[in-house]
Amino acid sequence: EGYGFNKDKIENLPLKDHPIFKSFLLFRFLILIFVIDVLFLNKILNLKKFLYVSLICTSFLSIDIIIQQIFGTDLFGFKNQPGRNSGFFGDEIIAGGYLLKFTFLSFFLVFEIFRNKKFNKLIPILFLVIHALAIGLAGNRMPFFLFLFGCTFIILFFKNFRLITSLALLIFIPLFYVTLKSDDGVKHQYMK
Repeated sequence: EGYGFNKDKIENLPLKDHPIFKSFLLFRFLILIFVIDVLFLNKILNLKKFLYVSLICTSFLSIDIIIQQIFGTDLFGFKNQPGRNSGFFGDEIIAGGYLLKFTFLSFFLVFEIFRNKKFNKLIPILFLVIHALAIGLAGNRMPFFLFLFGCTFIILFFKNFRLITSLALLIFIPLFYVTLKSDDGVKHQYMK
């Protein structure tokens, strides 16, 4: 009392909805940038290792989701829900968001690995098709559309990846169309 504030109003104010609290939470991203910068400068964080782990995880999850779509259960015995496949995430429907966040990082690594190899275009195309199909089968509409937007962005602005991404989408679109036509659950997720 005596501070010019109504004590009852402040105590009943939900902190999570307060604009100052929300603004304060945004500082975590700034701190994250500084931490990552320091880790890179001091050679504590190795980006290549992170990209390899990302590649392994996204590839395994993508294959797991496709298996879950085909057989009804994934490699760990998790059953799919109508129109949604979560892979090894089980009941949490976050596979599409997870794949969206890490697929493009993995794609750039795959492209780099197979740049001077015999099948330098086939493997990255196959990689993108499998990951795009998995994101579509995960049933999360927003990550799916953001992934397609990301592919369009790559086609428009990254000359080195233009052909690979275009061919991958040309293969993916008919595959996904067939899946939409043959699976009512997936069709319901995208057509509702």
